[in-house]
Amino acid sequence: MNAGLLVAAALAVLAFGRRPPPSRGQTGHAGPGDHDGRVRGKPRSRRPSASDWARYLDLVAAAVRGGDSVRLAASAALSELPLQGDAVHAPLDLDALARRPVHHPDEAVVVHALLTATRLGGATAATVQTGANLLRERAAVRAEAHAHAAQARLSARVLTLVPLGFAAWSAIASTTFRRAVATPAGLASAGLGVAANVVGWWWMRRIVRRAVA
Repeated sequence: MNAGLLVAAALAVLAFGRRPPPSRGQTGHAGPGDHDGRVRGKPRSRRPSASDWARYLDLVAAAVRGGDSVRLAASAALSELPLQGDAVHAPLDLDALARRPVHHPDEAVVVHALLTATRLGGATAATVQTGANLLRERAAVRAEAHAHAAQARLSARVLTLVPLGFAAWSAIASTTFRRAVATPAGLASAGLGVAANVVGWWWMRRIVRRAVA
């Protein structure tokens, strides 16, 4: 009975831990009085992805090709595609944009592309479009990394759940197993095994998440 409780508790911990974490495209800061990351009465804002910023720069480049300045093109693109982040400001203030801290590498590409196109002149549309192409390459690399990490995630789950499932089956089907686990040494071994399994699951999950970050 004690072994079954230990296994059930471990499975519950694993099931709770397998909830999908907030993606890198979502903000994770809770508002006042709200601990789930949402402000009361408003849905949680999503951090724009690399593809979103690439589309934004596409709009800026298209407007520049049509004869607009980078400032006007950036403001028009923001009106058509409202994004939230450190890289956007309407109307575009280059001095403020250069001084503002940028906390995400994708947004840093947007800021660099806009500042370079404005300050250096020349083929400004091509400069902005280069930033968009770079962001699309980043999005493709991240998608490929997530695809390759799928097998690692599956292996981590199998290596974690199979021992727990075997222990649960043994606790149900084997009287000898239950008697052995009911002893002090058996309880200590079962507790240590469950703890080691949970730590191993957390460690593998952390490695995979860092690899695809």
